[in-house]
Amino acid sequence: MKSLIRLELKKNNLRPYLLGVLGITIIMFGFLYLFAGVEDEELSTYADVTMLVTSLGMASYCVLGAVMFARFAVEEYKGNRAILLFSYPISRVKVLLAKVIIVCGFAFGFSLLTNLVVFGFFNVSEHFAPLVHEGQLSWMLADTMLLSVINGLLVIAVSLIALAAGLWRQSVPVTIVTSVVICSVFSSVFTQAVMNSLTSVGFMASVVAIMAAAALSVFGLAAKKVKAMEV
Repeated sequence: MKSLIRLELKKNNLRPYLLGVLGITIIMFGFLYLFAGVEDEELSTYADVTMLVTSLGMASYCVLGAVMFARFAVEEYKGNRAILLFSYPISRVKVLLAKVIIVCGFAFGFSLLTNLVVFGFFNVSEHFAPLVHEGQLSWMLADTMLLSVINGLLVIAVSLIALAAGLWRQSVPVTIVTSVVICSVFSSVFTQAVMNSLTSVGFMASVVAIMAAAALSVFGLAAKKVKAMEV
């Protein structure tokens, strides 16, 4: 598996996606300070601001994950590239799993890192020049990181669903549009529900279990599709 992952990393240039991470980080910084500086009752506490900005970050990483899957997997299983890929004396499922590990690891890891950098910097700046005057600043960093882990798992689940849809239709646009539609419908509602239940261990365990089951199920569908492909 390590050799397959190294081979995939040599085949695919990660620089565009790292630039995407930089862009998401800058956008999150901008919206965080914009929302914090707005005098609005709906944005009066750290929890309100955090919910909006983490939702924005999660939606951005869902789209980035879908774009990566479109390049790493969907395009690879089309035309002459599929003929070359299937000529490898390696299980098709193992090849797909290597791609999934790279994309999901990248999206999950950098979504956590982005939130850590953005909210960590904001936490420090609020000690010296506070923009938000209601709510507890001590709440922000620890609970935001917990929220970020849950959001990162959702990024993986949404990206895998987009991958399955893209492989099913063998279409890059379908991959990306699926991710955008799911994020548009669920991201804000889901983040609000998680924030209201951060202190409930049972709820958090249920969320993680459901996401893990959903991710495994969707990967199973994608693997089944790849195994059945003919070239």
